Amino acid sequence: MGKLSARAAAGAALWLVMTPLGAGWAQAESSAQALTSAEMSGQEPGASLSYDLARFVQEAMRRNKKLSIEALDRRLADEAVTSTRGRFEPTLTMEGSLEESMTPNNVEQATYRSYLTHYYERYKKLSAEVATTLPSGAEVSVESTLDQVHNNLQTDGSADADGEYETFLGITFTQPLLKGAGPDATLSSERIAKQDAKIAYQKFRLRMMGILHKAITAYWKLRHAQDALALRQASTVLARKLLADGRARSESGKLAHTGLLPLLVGVSQRQAQQSVAEQALAAARSEVAAALFLPFEGGEPPQVVATEPLDLSKSEKPNVRISLEKALSHRPEILSARHVIDREKIRVVYLKNQDLPQLDLSASFGVNGLGYSSERSYNTAFHDGNEAWTLGVTFSTPLYGGIEEKSALASGRITKRKALLELRATEVEITSEIHAMARQVQSAAEQLRLMRRIETSHEKQWRADLAEHAAGMSDYARLLEQEALLINARENALQHQLRYRQAVLGLMLAEGALLTRLGVEEESAYARAMEQLRDFQQGEDRDEQEQLMQDLNEMSRQKREARTDG
Repeated sequence: MGKLSARAAAGAALWLVMTPLGAGWAQAESSAQALTSAEMSGQEPGASLSYDLARFVQEAMRRNKKLSIEALDRRLADEAVTSTRGRFEPTLTMEGSLEESMTPNNVEQATYRSYLTHYYERYKKLSAEVATTLPSGAEVSVESTLDQVHNNLQTDGSADADGEYETFLGITFTQPLLKGAGPDATLSSERIAKQDAKIAYQKFRLRMMGILHKAITAYWKLRHAQDALALRQASTVLARKLLADGRARSESGKLAHTGLLPLLVGVSQRQAQQSVAEQALAAARSEVAAALFLPFEGGEPPQVVATEPLDLSKSEKPNVRISLEKALSHRPEILSARHVIDREKIRVVYLKNQDLPQLDLSASFGVNGLGYSSERSYNTAFHDGNEAWTLGVTFSTPLYGGIEEKSALASGRITKRKALLELRATEVEITSEIHAMARQVQSAAEQLRLMRRIETSHEKQWRADLAEHAAGMSDYARLLEQEALLINARENALQHQLRYRQAVLGLMLAEGALLTRLGVEEESAYARAMEQLRDFQQGEDRDEQEQLMQDLNEMSRQKREARTDG
């Protein structure tokens, strides 16, 4: 409230005490203050949900279903990282077979098969192999085989029953020396998947920031609508009191009947303006209810009350340099672009490796055993010196230099260059956005200061007119006119408070520091989103189980009826 001169203050005080109209104005003022206090404490009549800003942010994060969808994308990216590690998982392969044959011998075969007319053979094979890939690119396998051979060439009596057993134990090692060699080739899929997971996380952060920005904007609109309605309600109460005072003066002959016309028009105008304010409040509540995913009962929005004051205790002066530093280190778009560059660098290194010729070093070592039992066969493998080993190299290269590989490498380099340019473009856009938002905050703060000065001037004039009216020096029409100017000035100040709040919120969003400034823990938000998904899945499972039980009960009922009819 502006300061009054001593004369105006004394006149206003005298008028407030001595006349019913003064009592009406005091009642209107106290009614408006009581309404504002009730909203601030969350005790508005009919209101069931009151939120300060901190609690509102928590509810917006907890209730928003769209955030769970983004959390799924991040979960998929994390699973993709785990999937790439399966390349190095050891694989166990086991095989068993039984073969039996009776074939006639030709002359040549009979000469080295003891002149038998027929050759009989029964062959049992058992094998087991463990194979894996090492980060160096080497393929390693350990193999063990046990074959039981029984045929009609075995004339030794000890071989007649079970035949002979052949054993082999060995290890094979193949190491790429050029193409496919080293962690840059073997771990590239995992490294790329990790960068994709980081990109998905930044998209999750960006979605969170967008959701919170929209929700908080709706919250401040609600607070503005509440305060605007309180102003209009107080104005309507005052106009009615002025009308009542005018009628009393008209009945006593102190005021002509035509003097009531401005009062009647003033009441109607203020009732219409109050109705518009009520509609704006209902629309603001609908927007907040949508942000919180609150149900509408009977087609009406929930009675949500914003208790956080719209007016800031002090204005913030933006620092463009600090805001730019925050944006370059916190904005999801910047961080995501950097992860894309890192991913493409990894891809280019891998493609360079794939452009090399294929040169592999192969080595194997094994032992062979033979005996009339499996135990004897294994013993001879380790003690009789029946060893076998190989060592060799394999070289291959495309005759035209590797058209496919070189094309893929060129594409990878172009994609990397594109990612670098996109990062530069994003930095330029964000720099421009920071400058624009900083100017917007400064402009909103300056306009708010001007609106407050105008409000103070109108308030001083209103107090002076109030005192003049108490002294009989002013009519009702002028009083209503000055009160309307004061209310409009207060509404303009409220509107600019809202614009300043929105500008500050926009600057925090541009800095990428919205989550930090609001105290939102990103990992906790992700955990809550995943918990919502689990609860949703459990609910679906319960519904499926209930439906299954209903179907089974219906089938049982139909069978009973069929038996009864039979």
